[in-house]
Amino acid sequence: MKRLRCFLGDEHRSISVPEVVLSLNEQIVVKEGGYGWCVTGHLPGFHPDMGDPTIYPALAEGLARFHREVRFFSARQPADLSEGICTNARKSIARIQANQFVPFTEYPDEQELLVRAGEWLRPRLQEFEILPRQMIHGDWTPRNVLFASSGGRIYLNAVLDFEAMALDPVHVDVASMCSTLLMWSGLDDVVELIDGLLNTYESVSGRHLERDHVFTAMLAHWLCNYWSWRDRIEDGGFGQEVKDRLCLRIASVLDNVSGSHKARLTIDPAL
Repeated sequence: MKRLRCFLGDEHRSISVPEVVLSLNEQIVVKEGGYGWCVTGHLPGFHPDMGDPTIYPALAEGLARFHREVRFFSARQPADLSEGICTNARKSIARIQANQFVPFTEYPDEQELLVRAGEWLRPRLQEFEILPRQMIHGDWTPRNVLFASSGGRIYLNAVLDFEAMALDPVHVDVASMCSTLLMWSGLDDVVELIDGLLNTYESVSGRHLERDHVFTAMLAHWLCNYWSWRDRIEDGGFGQEVKDRLCLRIASVLDNVSGSHKARLTIDPAL
């Protein structure tokens, strides 16, 4: 992140990222409540309200700009990034098919849900895996960006939380916006809003995105998320409060992308 921050500053780019600073105890990582935190310098701006439909065009426009900037950065300064959805999706499906699968949550028919998700994904992954990959954010949501406003216009000012950065198709970040609309915005006309943000991203980036590839990224992300959190919790890490929501998220996205629900989904705010 330090190299990216310096690059953006040296190139006079319009997006800022945080600078990690020492805590009062001169620590880089501060542990509290089972979590590890990095203290960063203050960046101006405000978190957009995910329940406000007007933020999504700005969020999509900002994502297209961010992707362009990190493409320039990675072309000049290659980075060693973690495996992304393209690599981990098949591994997640293989784990579902293991003979000794043991349910992890209280969700009814947990294994059946995971199997259905894998069956929907499997025929789509071959096409998804050959899409161009680049450095992506990995968790592009309103809580991980800061907006600024000028002349009645809102725009991306800063990007936060780079823990999930990976080499993946840009569709993975776009899918994060779609998941936010689907599960947390509480808005009506989600289908139309998703179409709108996809059109905005395409217009600003100059890149066409197949909707099915975005939907593949949505479900693959939440399937990988299930195993990531399961491994963390079983190893004694934090995240018990997330456990009961893992399958609910997969079910919500699977119902949406498979066309099971034609109308707007009603999502539990606890998701």
